[in-house]
Amino acid sequence: MKKIKNYEELVFFVSGLTESHVDDAIILYDIGKYYIAIGDAAVSLYKIYRWDFRETHCLVKSCLFSLVTEDGLVCLRNKNIGFTIRRTDYRYDADGDIGYSDTQQFLDLLRCYIKEGTVYEYPLIQQTVVLDSPDMQRIARITSLVVDQKSVSIELDGRDTYPLVYDITWNYKQVAVALMHSLHSIIEKQHALMLGMARDKDSTEKTIKGANTFIYQLYSYCKAAHVDEVIVVKQRGFFISFDDDAIVISDKLSLPLYECQTFGLRNHTAIVMSISEFTSLTEMDVDIHAIATEHIRDLYEYGLSNKVLLNETYDKTIEYEDTAIIKDVAGNYLIRATYGGTKLEPVTISNQIGMYILCLDERSLERQRMLACVAHETFDQQVSYLRLNQNKEI
Repeated sequence: MKKIKNYEELVFFVSGLTESHVDDAIILYDIGKYYIAIGDAAVSLYKIYRWDFRETHCLVKSCLFSLVTEDGLVCLRNKNIGFTIRRTDYRYDADGDIGYSDTQQFLDLLRCYIKEGTVYEYPLIQQTVVLDSPDMQRIARITSLVVDQKSVSIELDGRDTYPLVYDITWNYKQVAVALMHSLHSIIEKQHALMLGMARDKDSTEKTIKGANTFIYQLYSYCKAAHVDEVIVVKQRGFFISFDDDAIVISDKLSLPLYECQTFGLRNHTAIVMSISEFTSLTEMDVDIHAIATEHIRDLYEYGLSNKVLLNETYDKTIEYEDTAIIKDVAGNYLIRATYGGTKLEPVTISNQIGMYILCLDERSLERQRMLACVAHETFDQQVSYLRLNQNKEI
């Protein structure tokens, strides 16, 4: 086997290829990690998918080609596009500057597995990207990948959505290209899990829940023996903690909270810390008990969601009293509260939130914070009107 060492050698290799089709089938030349389509074959792939291709010159010869990944092959099979693979004695495994095309093909593969009318949302945490273009300048966190049959978009900072593709029209703006390249490095590491969530979400989530539950139980057993200490579990390159301890750490280090899927009555609030953040915590007035375990995983394998009510910010000048979750005769959950001596009319909330709060220990910090967050989300606008009217009367 002859190794193609760099992109320049790849172009030289492509210049020696001559056939693009055989019996109406696209010829794909096998070079290890990739398959090469040349000339009209590359144009055909562009017309079908708009996958990125290259036009370059070598030895006064124009070379038009595209690189197809294993993900791309599956896309071709799903659309019944005829192709034949030609074996070669060459191997090219470097990424070079072709990450955009790789990412396109993987995202199209995800779309192949999405059922009509459903949305695939894959959470991403601690993924930061610098966006510097005429239409956007910011440092943002990539918080989720959102996919349906027609489109793919990226969620930034848990609130803004940026489109990458609709149908076969890819977004080639500078920001979108930067996001695609950031996705490329994420996909390389998380490929199997991301694909598993698209192909068989229930089975994949069951596996995640099982592994998460084991770590949470380990945390719980240790917490029962060290009630007054903050318990953290060491994992690969980070520490994780749960429940009230997670909130304590969040307050100390100003870190976001996450939802961790587990088996049982409810999921659990979690927090993750880098090694340096853990070191900072040890220098504060906090009693910490760290647990080591053989069951070590990467952060992405937890499938943590950043859509946590406790991360929302509210007007701290508004304070509620007598806040509680109640149920009516129909089984609906409502929240009640009093503001400035005025009893506010109870408002229906989601059963999921109502049940979650009632599952929490009445003395827990998490229950107090959840009640406060739901009260603010429910009543703040009403209280703002009350304040406005009171000021007018004055």
